[in-house]
Amino acid sequence: MGVNVEILRNLQDAEKRHDKKAIVIWQNQLNDLKALEEIRLIKQLPHAAMAEAPNVQRLSKETQRLVEYLKKDGYAVYDYAGRTPLQVKKDGMRFWYLNPILENLSSDPSLLAFKSAPEDFYLRGSQKLPHEKQLELLAQERQSVERAYPSAGLITREWHAPELIDLSLQHLKTTKIRLQGKDFGYSYTWTDTYSSNQPGATRAGVGSWRGTSGLYADFWSSEDVSPYLRLAPVVEIPRK
Repeated sequence: MGVNVEILRNLQDAEKRHDKKAIVIWQNQLNDLKALEEIRLIKQLPHAAMAEAPNVQRLSKETQRLVEYLKKDGYAVYDYAGRTPLQVKKDGMRFWYLNPILENLSSDPSLLAFKSAPEDFYLRGSQKLPHEKQLELLAQERQSVERAYPSAGLITREWHAPELIDLSLQHLKTTKIRLQGKDFGYSYTWTDTYSSNQPGATRAGVGSWRGTSGLYADFWSSEDVSPYLRLAPVVEIPRK
């Protein structure tokens, strides 16, 4: 048990030092932990908030192969463990604005992939289109993914705001690249997160991540159209 505690502490120290090589080493060792009871004890350590600890779940060989194929095709792949935007903020994410309604929202844990190149992150031609028209492009992208990975069970869909916010920080820590930052034209993407479940609820948009001020996440009318308001798809990978 003490070895597991030491692994987590070493990982935390590496993250504080921004030692990328050490982070990879300790993260890989942490991912090899199997016993759920051990994971629960690690999450209860001081300075390791339960909601912010890694969601450790081993991948089958079949899923690992699929992940490798996706990475070769330009996808970035990360685990979303269910963290809220507020928890991501405490982990270091800066926000230009974060709507209070979004702060404590969460989504189901999932393994997610997205095209990380700026020219491929958004659906091409999705700018200056109403959201309904953007969804037509999403349907085309879904068919394209299904043709590229037949029988893989991949689900191409819109992001949930908590997922995108969390993975944006993960991607920054891994690559030092800000999704929807300068290289992405400081654009935004719609998400499938709403301000409420009532008729007329507004939809969350996330993006325009500026280095000094941070990420922007707010609610707007789905009828809004802008050259900077685009649609970025995400691919959910089933765990087999």
